[in-house]
Amino acid sequence: MEQLRYWHIPFLGEEHRDKYTWQLRPELREAVRRYEQKDTDHQDDTLLPSELEDVSLREGGKKLVAVNRYERNARARRLCLQKHGYRCSVCQFDFEQVYGEIGKGFIEVHHLIPLSEIGEQYTVNPFDDLRPVCPNCHAMLHRGNLSIEELREIVETRRRI
Repeated sequence: MEQLRYWHIPFLGEEHRDKYTWQLRPELREAVRRYEQKDTDHQDDTLLPSELEDVSLREGGKKLVAVNRYERNARARRLCLQKHGYRCSVCQFDFEQVYGEIGKGFIEVHHLIPLSEIGEQYTVNPFDDLRPVCPNCHAMLHRGNLSIEELREIVETRRRI
Protein backbone atom coordinates (compact mmCIF):
# COMPACT_ATOMS: atom_id res chain seq x y z
CA MET A 1 0.00 0.00 0.00
CA GLU A 2 1.31 3.44 -0.92
CA GLN A 3 1.94 5.91 1.86
CA LEU A 4 -0.06 9.16 1.78
CA ARG A 5 2.09 12.28 1.66
CA TYR A 6 1.01 15.86 2.15
CA TRP A 7 3.03 18.88 1.10
CA HIS A 8 2.17 22.02 3.01
CA ILE A 9 4.05 24.22 0.55
CA PRO A 10 3.28 22.96 -2.96
CA PHE A 11 5.35 25.62 -4.74
CA LEU A 12 8.84 27.04 -4.47
CA GLY A 13 9.08 30.73 -5.26
CA GLU A 14 11.36 33.67 -5.75
CA GLU A 15 10.73 37.38 -5.71
CA HIS A 16 12.20 39.54 -8.47
CA ARG A 17 11.44 43.27 -8.44
CA ASP A 18 7.95 42.94 -6.93
CA LYS A 19 7.12 39.92 -9.10
CA TYR A 20 7.00 36.31 -7.98
CA THR A 21 8.11 33.23 -9.89
CA TRP A 22 6.52 30.02 -8.65
CA GLN A 23 7.54 26.49 -9.50
CA LEU A 24 5.80 23.26 -8.53
CA ARG A 25 7.95 21.29 -6.09
CA PRO A 26 9.83 18.47 -7.88
CA GLU A 27 8.17 15.72 -5.83
CA LEU A 28 4.71 17.08 -6.68
CA ARG A 29 5.62 17.43 -10.37
CA GLU A 30 6.70 13.76 -10.35
CA ALA A 31 3.46 12.74 -8.59
CA VAL A 32 1.40 14.55 -11.24
CA ARG A 33 3.47 12.92 -14.00
CA ARG A 34 2.87 9.45 -12.52
CA TYR A 35 -0.86 10.16 -12.11
CA GLU A 36 -1.17 11.30 -15.71
CA GLN A 37 0.82 8.26 -16.89
CA LYS A 38 -1.89 6.01 -15.44
CA ASP A 39 -4.32 7.55 -17.97
CA THR A 40 -2.09 6.53 -20.89
CA ASP A 41 -1.13 3.07 -19.60
CA HIS A 42 -4.37 1.55 -20.92
CA GLN A 43 -4.43 3.05 -24.40
CA ASP A 44 -4.04 -0.30 -26.16
CA ASP A 45 -7.68 -1.28 -25.55
CA THR A 46 -8.51 -3.21 -28.72
CA LEU A 47 -12.14 -4.26 -28.97
CA LEU A 48 -13.79 -6.84 -31.20
CA PRO A 49 -16.59 -5.56 -33.46
CA SER A 50 -19.16 -7.32 -31.26
CA GLU A 51 -17.86 -5.37 -28.23
CA LEU A 52 -18.18 -1.91 -29.79
CA GLU A 53 -21.87 -1.44 -28.93
CA ASP A 54 -21.67 -1.70 -25.13
CA VAL A 55 -18.73 0.53 -24.23
CA SER A 56 -19.45 3.08 -21.52
CA LEU A 57 -16.65 5.38 -20.40
CA ARG A 58 -16.78 8.29 -17.96
CA GLU A 59 -15.50 11.78 -18.74
CA GLY A 60 -15.91 15.27 -17.42
CA GLY A 61 -14.40 14.94 -13.96
CA LYS A 62 -12.41 17.88 -12.68
CA LYS A 63 -8.65 17.61 -12.31
CA LEU A 64 -6.41 20.39 -11.04
CA VAL A 65 -3.37 20.88 -13.26
CA ALA A 66 -0.54 23.28 -12.45
CA VAL A 67 1.55 24.50 -15.39
CA ASN A 68 3.85 27.36 -16.26
CA ARG A 69 2.17 29.87 -18.54
CA TYR A 70 4.43 32.21 -20.46
CA GLU A 71 3.24 35.73 -21.20
CA ARG A 72 2.63 36.57 -24.85
CA ASN A 73 2.86 40.02 -26.36
CA ALA A 74 -0.27 40.89 -28.39
CA ARG A 75 1.57 43.59 -30.34
CA ALA A 76 4.30 41.12 -31.36
CA ARG A 77 1.57 38.80 -32.66
CA ARG A 78 -0.06 41.60 -34.68
CA LEU A 79 3.25 42.68 -36.18
CA CYS A 80 4.18 39.09 -37.07
CA LEU A 81 0.88 38.64 -38.88
CA GLN A 82 1.19 42.02 -40.56
CA LYS A 83 4.48 40.87 -42.11
CA HIS A 84 3.88 37.14 -42.65
CA GLY A 85 0.12 37.07 -43.24
CA TYR A 86 -2.53 34.61 -42.07
CA ARG A 87 -1.50 31.57 -44.12
CA CYS A 88 0.16 28.65 -42.26
CA SER A 89 3.93 28.74 -42.69
CA VAL A 90 4.00 24.94 -42.83
CA CYS A 91 1.02 23.69 -44.88
CA GLN A 92 -0.19 26.99 -46.41
CA PHE A 93 -3.72 26.56 -44.98
CA ASP A 94 -5.75 29.80 -45.05
CA PHE A 95 -8.76 29.85 -42.71
CA GLU A 96 -10.52 32.74 -44.45
CA GLN A 97 -10.16 31.08 -47.85
CA VAL A 98 -11.68 27.83 -46.55
CA TYR A 99 -14.22 29.06 -43.96
CA GLY A 100 -15.05 32.54 -45.21
CA GLU A 101 -15.81 35.34 -42.77
CA ILE A 102 -15.60 33.20 -39.60
CA GLY A 103 -12.05 32.18 -40.56
CA LYS A 104 -10.87 35.75 -41.17
CA GLY A 105 -7.90 36.62 -38.95
CA PHE A 106 -7.72 33.15 -37.38
CA ILE A 107 -4.23 31.64 -37.08
CA GLU A 108 -1.81 30.78 -34.28
CA VAL A 109 1.65 32.27 -33.88
CA HIS A 110 4.62 29.99 -33.19
CA HIS A 111 7.85 31.02 -31.45
CA LEU A 112 10.76 29.64 -33.46
CA ILE A 113 12.62 29.20 -30.16
CA PRO A 114 10.11 27.91 -27.57
CA LEU A 115 9.63 30.22 -24.60
CA SER A 116 10.10 27.23 -22.31
CA GLU A 117 13.66 26.84 -23.67
CA ILE A 118 14.46 30.52 -23.20
CA GLY A 119 13.19 30.28 -19.62
CA GLU A 120 13.09 33.99 -18.90
CA GLN A 121 11.62 37.20 -20.16
CA TYR A 122 13.31 38.41 -23.35
CA THR A 123 12.84 40.92 -26.16
CA VAL A 124 11.02 39.27 -29.05
CA ASN A 125 11.51 40.31 -32.66
CA PRO A 126 8.06 39.70 -34.20
CA PHE A 127 9.48 39.50 -37.73
CA ASP A 128 12.35 37.08 -37.06
CA ASP A 129 11.20 35.10 -33.99
CA LEU A 130 7.53 34.35 -34.81
CA ARG A 131 5.64 32.62 -37.62
CA PRO A 132 1.93 32.05 -38.32
CA VAL A 133 0.89 28.38 -38.18
CA CYS A 134 -2.45 26.57 -38.20
CA PRO A 135 -3.41 24.75 -34.97
CA ASN A 136 -2.71 21.31 -36.47
CA CYS A 137 0.78 22.21 -37.61
CA HIS A 138 1.40 24.07 -34.34
CA ALA A 139 0.57 20.92 -32.38
CA MET A 140 2.81 18.78 -34.60
CA LEU A 141 5.71 21.25 -34.30
CA HIS A 142 5.61 20.87 -30.53
CA ARG A 143 4.75 17.17 -30.49
CA GLY A 144 7.65 16.29 -32.80
CA ASN A 145 9.99 18.99 -31.48
CA LEU A 146 10.45 20.01 -35.11
CA SER A 147 11.40 23.17 -36.94
CA ILE A 148 8.98 24.70 -39.42
CA GLU A 149 11.25 23.58 -42.25
CA GLU A 150 11.37 19.98 -40.99
CA LEU A 151 7.59 19.77 -40.65
CA ARG A 152 7.08 21.46 -44.04
CA GLU A 153 9.28 18.76 -45.62
CA ILE A 154 7.19 16.02 -43.93
CA VAL A 155 3.95 17.61 -45.17
CA GLU A 156 5.26 18.06 -48.72
CA THR A 157 6.59 14.49 -48.83
CA ARG A 158 3.25 13.09 -47.60
CA ARG A 159 1.35 15.17 -50.19
CA ARG A 160 3.45 13.63 -52.99
CA ILE A 161 2.54 10.09 -51.90
